[in-house]
Formats: sequence, C-alpha cells, structure tokens
Amino acid sequence: MYHDTANNLPAGIGWLGTKTKTSDCCWSGRVSLLTYIEQSAAYDRLLSTIDSSSVTPPVVPYDTGIWGDPDVRLLLFGALNCPSDPNIKQLPTDAGLGSSGPTYCNYLFSCGDGMRNVNNPTSNINRRVLFGCACYHGFAFCSDGTSNTVAMSETSIAAETDYPTTVKGGIIGANDETIDTSSSARITNCLVHVDATKKNIETGYQARSLRGAFFYAAPDTTFINTVLPPNSPSCSVGAPETNTCGSWGIFSAQSYHSGGVNVSMLDGSVRFVSDTINAETAGSALSQKLDGESDFGIWGAMGTPNGGESVSP
Repeated sequence: MYHDTANNLPAGIGWLGTKTKTSDCCWSGRVSLLTYIEQSAAYDRLLSTIDSSSVTPPVVPYDTGIWGDPDVRLLLFGALNCPSDPNIKQLPTDAGLGSSGPTYCNYLFSCGDGMRNVNNPTSNINRRVLFGCACYHGFAFCSDGTSNTVAMSETSIAAETDYPTTVKGGIIGANDETIDTSSSARITNCLVHVDATKKNIETGYQARSLRGAFFYAAPDTTFINTVLPPNSPSCSVGAPETNTCGSWGIFSAQSYHSGGVNVSMLDGSVRFVSDTINAETAGSALSQKLDGESDFGIWGAMGTPNGGESVSP
C-alpha cells in the first residue's frame, strides 16, 4: 500500500515533515508507515507539532517541544510489537531522546550485508541495500524478486537501559573498523565477547544500545544485517562502554522465539529463519560488497535485493 501511494519504499533513515531535512537525517522510515497500521492520528499529530514548533530546523527526534500533548512517544504501536518479548512495554526515562523516553518496536528494516556507512546519504552502499539512508528505492530495484528478499525482521529489546549486558537487545563495542571486511575480526571482536551461556555480554564490552527505538533512526536502532546468523550478538565499530549510538556495525536479527526469528519478505509473506541457516563461514575474505552475490551464504543472499543469488532457505 505504501509503495502504491508513494511509488517507492520508505528510506530506513530519512526525514519527516518540512522542517527536518538535514544531511544528518535521523528519522526512522517506520514513522512513515504509521498511517498504514491504523495510526493516522499519531502520524498527523506528530507532523503538525513538528511543522508548527518553534524549534529551529533541522528538527531531530531528540528535540523537545515537538511531540504534542499527549506525547506521541508514549504510545505503544501494537502492530509493531512482538508478544513474545517481555521487555517491549519498557519506556526508559534516560534514553537520549527526551525525558519521556522513546517508543520501542520489535521490527527493523533489513540492510542485508551492507554494514559500513549505511547511515551516510551519499554513500555508494545505497546501491546495495534496500532500505538505506535518504534513498528511496522502488520494487524495480529488487531484481532478485520480492519473495526472495527480506524487508524487515524481528529484534529483541533489552531488559536494561543504556548499556545492557544481555546479548538480546545489547550491543558489543567491537572497537574495530575491519569487521565488515574480515571474518577473523568479526569472530574476535563480535562473537567471542559473550559468556558461556551465550546470553550475556562479557563484562566491560557492552556499548550503548537503543535497539528498536521507534522514532530515532541510526544503524543500531533501525537496521538488522543478514551477516551473522539470527540470535547472534550485535556489535558496533565503536569502543566498549561508550555511546556508540549512530555508529555502523553488524546488528543481528533476534527474538525470544525458540530457534530463530520471523522475517517479513518484500512481497508481504512471513518466514521463520532458523539460527542454523547458512551464513558466516570460515575465511578472512568474506566482506561487504557493493555488487554481486553475498559472501554470507543463504542468509546474506536473502538480504540482498539485487545480488543475483539463488535463495533456498
């Protein structure tokens, strides 16, 4: 329905209203979908308060005085919440987005195997990813077929705020700019820093996480990558115990379901993807590409809209 009206898909990270345009765009494309999930009143109220506010443009989601009364951030959009997540109703008061805290949701856009610079509107990675920064692709961009391409996936919301220690909803500070090009770097700095249960991040390696924050768009809040298998840890290029929100990284699909995650394909169908799907394999050459088949197995192929792969999950 959105595509029929706009003749394109929403950008994963973009602008909203007439006073938000900036090279540092940071509004989630999920906001544009509110009208299509019976939340027109919330969408109209937000646009009205943004465009009539006294805030000097560009207006960003962490400005005060743009949210209206009642505060749109206090809404929980049930269509974007997974009932299996025990933390979805949490509205933290100190999440960097104003005193009311953000609205959370469980469904994030897929960035496929695009990692580096997915928050840069001028990056050539936009020719690789379906939902990038300030890029508005149409169905024609998806030459691999809409039934073969992941549009959105689940994520988990952490039980703690700011610097969660849990793998689900948390982020590891990899402090490594080569995680997009080196398998050994991904293993050493993303996969290793968890405890024996694989449920908790190793002490001292957690970074700030706003996974699933609804309005504010950054790679960690808005995207999942089809690089590491579902329910793997997420990691940022930023340093541990720092505010890495806004940094690029590898952000894994996660859920509280047993054994995998639900994904929405671009044709609207839903599939369950197992944690054991073919994804990351041995070899230091596996890396982000701009063209051609994904290096990340079937999972990577499902995330690329135009990689030319054959997908058989």
